[in-house]
Amino acid sequence: MFGKLSIKSALQIFILVSVAVLLIWAWVLLRNPAYFPIHDVEIQASYQHIAPQTIQKVIAPFSQQSFFALNAKSLKKQLLDIPWIYQVVVRRVWPAKIIVKIVEQQAVVRWNDDSLFNAQGDLFTPEKITANDLPVIVAPDDQSAQAWRLYQHIAQQVGLLGLHVVKLEMNNDRMWAMQLDDGIIVQLGKVAILSKVVRLVALYPKIIGGRGDAVAKIDLRYRNGVAVHWKK
Repeated sequence: MFGKLSIKSALQIFILVSVAVLLIWAWVLLRNPAYFPIHDVEIQASYQHIAPQTIQKVIAPFSQQSFFALNAKSLKKQLLDIPWIYQVVVRRVWPAKIIVKIVEQQAVVRWNDDSLFNAQGDLFTPEKITANDLPVIVAPDDQSAQAWRLYQHIAQQVGLLGLHVVKLEMNNDRMWAMQLDDGIIVQLGKVAILSKVVRLVALYPKIIGGRGDAVAKIDLRYRNGVAVHWKK
């Protein structure tokens, strides 16, 4: 009885060890690029703001890994460290191909001198900003979230007049002002900014109408009124 149990136990141990060895061997084999190399890397990108060489330099070390051992998470992270890259998708295609799809940031507003807002309201800071035709928000760094939300609401309102915000700025006294694409500067003050913009939209056709070129400044810092400064 004892001998039979010993033989049975030894057989079970032998099977377990054999399975473990096979698993380790398979794991090593799958991670070996000599057996499962990556032969083809397809990069899908628009290259609007990023040079192909910049992306290829990041991907190159990963293309030397095994097809199965490719660290897609690390590759994605390193690509996302490039400021102009918004989204990365890495996909394996059997037997020896990887596809890297890259979506670039879509800058919609400039933030101060060195950063940009994308369409989702996320800030990113590229090495160089060449988009000089974007609207600009100027404010202290701790106001970025508030400034973005304020800009969105204001842009939507003045859009009803067929106008666009060229610049939205908070000065040292924490007072807001904006410049429209017809050249008019609008002083907004510190509080109730959105209600003042709504008032502007309602009064603009009546007071300004088609004479926007003759207006230098509109002051909305009054509780119920508005002051229009005409060009001399």
